[in-house]
Amino acid sequence: MEYSRDVAKVLTKQIDELSMERNRLIENIAEFRNILHGHPCAFLDYVEKVDNPFYEISADLTKIIYVNAATEKMFGMTRDALYEDANKWFNAVHPDDRGRVKEYLSNLDIKNKAATGFEYKMIKSDGSIVYVQDFAVLSNENDGEQHSIVGFVVDITKHVKIQKNKFVYEQIINAIRFTRSIEQTMDVIIKTACISMAWDEAEIWVYDSQATSFYCISVYHKLTEEIAEYYQMATSLIIDADTDFQGYVIRNNKPTLILDLARQNEVFNTSIARRHKISTALGIPIICHEKPIGVLTFYNQNQKNCEQSEIDTLEWMAGILGGIIQHNLSNQKLQYITSHNDLTGLLNRNGLEVSLNTLITQNESDMHGIIMLDISRFKLINETYNFEIGDILLRQIALKFQETLNDTTRIIANLGGDIFAFVVPKLKTSEALKPIIDKILVCLQRPFEIKNNLIYLQASIGVSIYPYDGLDIMTLLKKSDIALKHAKSRGGSSIQFSTQALQQSVSNALRIENGLRRALVDNQFRLHYQPKVDLRTGKMVGLEALIRWNDPQNGLQYPDAFLHIAQHSDLIIYIGEWVFLRLAYHFPLMDFKIPIAINMDARQLKREYDFVGFISQLIKKMSIPTELLELEVTEAEIMHDATQAAHVIQSLQKTGISIAIDDFGSGYSSYAYLRQFKPDRIKIDKSFIDGLPFDIENAAIVKSIIALCHILGMKVTAEGVETREQAQFLMQEGCDEAQGYYFSKPLQLYELRALIKSGGEFKLPE
Repeated sequence: MEYSRDVAKVLTKQIDELSMERNRLIENIAEFRNILHGHPCAFLDYVEKVDNPFYEISADLTKIIYVNAATEKMFGMTRDALYEDANKWFNAVHPDDRGRVKEYLSNLDIKNKAATGFEYKMIKSDGSIVYVQDFAVLSNENDGEQHSIVGFVVDITKHVKIQKNKFVYEQIINAIRFTRSIEQTMDVIIKTACISMAWDEAEIWVYDSQATSFYCISVYHKLTEEIAEYYQMATSLIIDADTDFQGYVIRNNKPTLILDLARQNEVFNTSIARRHKISTALGIPIICHEKPIGVLTFYNQNQKNCEQSEIDTLEWMAGILGGIIQHNLSNQKLQYITSHNDLTGLLNRNGLEVSLNTLITQNESDMHGIIMLDISRFKLINETYNFEIGDILLRQIALKFQETLNDTTRIIANLGGDIFAFVVPKLKTSEALKPIIDKILVCLQRPFEIKNNLIYLQASIGVSIYPYDGLDIMTLLKKSDIALKHAKSRGGSSIQFSTQALQQSVSNALRIENGLRRALVDNQFRLHYQPKVDLRTGKMVGLEALIRWNDPQNGLQYPDAFLHIAQHSDLIIYIGEWVFLRLAYHFPLMDFKIPIAINMDARQLKREYDFVGFISQLIKKMSIPTELLELEVTEAEIMHDATQAAHVIQSLQKTGISIAIDDFGSGYSSYAYLRQFKPDRIKIDKSFIDGLPFDIENAAIVKSIIALCHILGMKVTAEGVETREQAQFLMQEGCDEAQGYYFSKPLQLYELRALIKSGGEFKLPE
């Protein structure tokens, strides 16, 4: 099914909505700022009539002095109650942000008259969460002796939700564009819905009108014990349209939210859900040509409400699913793809689970091996040739496996794309798996010839064994998948058996990945800005935007803790877009013009991701001056596909954006590629700055880099400058700029504005 013509329309609409909402907020903020700065304690008549909360609180945060009517409305309590107990104000701040808000207000500077926005979440009286930006100044009325904090709060929830929807839509649209398998596309849709909207399980049910029943064709769930059992049951059930929840949704023909399933037993059958501790259910009819053809269902163990904007997004997803299902609507084909991969004809994940479960149930005292295999760099094959050749290759691989392994391997499955699984029953010892793994790898040793192209393959393999690695199919498949991920990280034809330490390591990575997906939609990321200092004048001449993750479980996380996880998936694209969108929102709030550098990732340079188009659209819609944008890309990222990288970089430079090579010296540094890419700036990697000036080898390398770049007309910035001696050495050698903790840590926006107001200069070492 072709959706590509709708892609640009959907994403452009999201950018347009973000731009309009941002501009509305900026106008709102500018108006209130002017009032706040002009007459901080003489605007009571005006602020009583506005919809934004205004407040005055004592500098020690112990007493609320004044709030307007809008504040009463947001908090759902009278101003007298707030005047009586200031803690009621702070108790309305979300627990994740409460400490940060108090720190922000406590650190306001009487010398800094500019009210700079600070973002956090608040809990309204009805329990709903709103995202706000708080603008506050320290007032010095009463002869400058008694200070109070005067400020206003702007509700930015709509802006955050538009941005959230953009990321949700984009993940699904990309799945439709780049995923070749129907089942994979459906899996991505419901996984995205579950993670972004915090549901425990999602299912796609198809309605068989002749049999008046439903059968499940796709499931995603979080791995809790009760949910895993519910999941296994869902994949094998055929349910009655007259007595079950799905039929109830079809009859209603509209989104149906049940907050307490236990109380609905008289309306429809809830016994299975109650047995597995499911509390809340949401059903979205899947409609095609005004006719219900299925139901998209979501379940939660805890009671969960759902805002209308979320339901609207889920209805959009259901519409996408309706198109996919309608396109394949012969019941026979749909029932076939519930258990088989539509491309290769092998069992799919659901078929594998059913077969494996049957095998274990009938032979629970025997040992069974589960082998999972991933074709290395298969995506590159699709990019180098085309999807048609990739599809033919997968069919040939599947056929080869069937011809070679049927005598030893009872179950062979294709779990989507380039991932295959094999079940070897009734092993005598775990060592008996080795010759079978060898046979699997032999299948891939000879090149595959497709349309006059010889394609050579390698594969990674992960292995788990029943009963040692688990007694149920979900645990066994999870552990073989974790082992496979570890094997892939080593590269080549690696084989990894499941171990306890490995499980912990990869489980942590999965936790972080899911946490990052939640962070995107819950606005948990923050941008900090580190100054770049001119080593001749001491003036701040630029900034680098650096992302932070305010993880609800583990506090503020630096990029080293999570970006390597994001880089192994599509997450890095969406996080990169978040940075640009957040910067676009911050630009008008900065009140100064200074170049800002943003880091790029190799995935943003790839052909299928139109990075230049995204940036061009953002610049136009958000009115960002290109001369103030600098994009940093590492040597390794450029050399991954030098031709494509050169095309992207040159296109960006034509728009007026500057390009910097980051971490220079740590990779493929050469005079030839500097001449090819013609960057505007080189950033010397921190590893060469460490040890200066005493490390003779590093000193010689840094001198050479500075001299070479100046010959080529490029500016040089040193990263990670932490000591006086390092700064002195760089000044003596003519380095243009430096950044690092010797001059300044990365600053939050309000801290940066205070630095600007104080002159934005740093004392250079003598």
